[in-house]
Amino acid sequence: MPDTTPPSPQDPEHRDTPPYGPPGGNIPPGYPQGGQPGAYPPGYYQQPPPPKKHRKWPWILIGVVVLFFGGCIAIIASSMGGNDEPTVTSGNGSGGQSADTGLTFQGKTDGDTAANAGDSVTVDNVTTTTTPLADETDPFSSVLCTTVTINNAGDDPADFAEFDWKLQDPAGAIRNTWITGRPNVLSYGNVAPGGTATGDVCFDNRAGSPPGQYVVLYDPSFDFSSDRVGWINQR
Repeated sequence: MPDTTPPSPQDPEHRDTPPYGPPGGNIPPGYPQGGQPGAYPPGYYQQPPPPKKHRKWPWILIGVVVLFFGGCIAIIASSMGGNDEPTVTSGNGSGGQSADTGLTFQGKTDGDTAANAGDSVTVDNVTTTTTPLADETDPFSSVLCTTVTINNAGDDPADFAEFDWKLQDPAGAIRNTWITGRPNVLSYGNVAPGGTATGDVCFDNRAGSPPGQYVVLYDPSFDFSSDRVGWINQR
């Protein structure tokens, strides 16, 4: 590109003006001759740009999600692992029979099992028995109580909890368990393989409750199955 610097009266031919560099035409030692723009002296080191940081939180989040869903699948598989058909053993010792006994109660679904009070119902090697409802007097209220017995003939511990039990009255209203001061309540826990647990489960016997069919329902809260067991009491 030709030099377009206008000539000065003292130096019309640009003979005393260097092409680049500081005034006076002195080029520092080590720079290329001609003073090209962008040239660096020998030994000059240009620091490279810092490496880009990779974000780790997306991978951590993905790992947490995978572990969460894996745990949920394991819980569901565990809860659905048992698939034995329920059997009902009459309380009078007449032997076991299929859950399809012909008994029914209000709200019974196809997956529910019906039995008479005093019968034993076996599901996945765990046998549960409830006695007929009895009127009991609590210090502050009147209650209906049944004694629950759980026998575990399986290979794994069986969970039980007092709040898994409910009472359906003749009007179809379902009552939760009633807190009492009785010493032998069922409470909650596990039954070891080969073990037995026994305890009382009580419900509010409110004034004016009509006579008719009362159903003691076993409806586990932490079971993904909606199947229930109902023991029928005629009062």
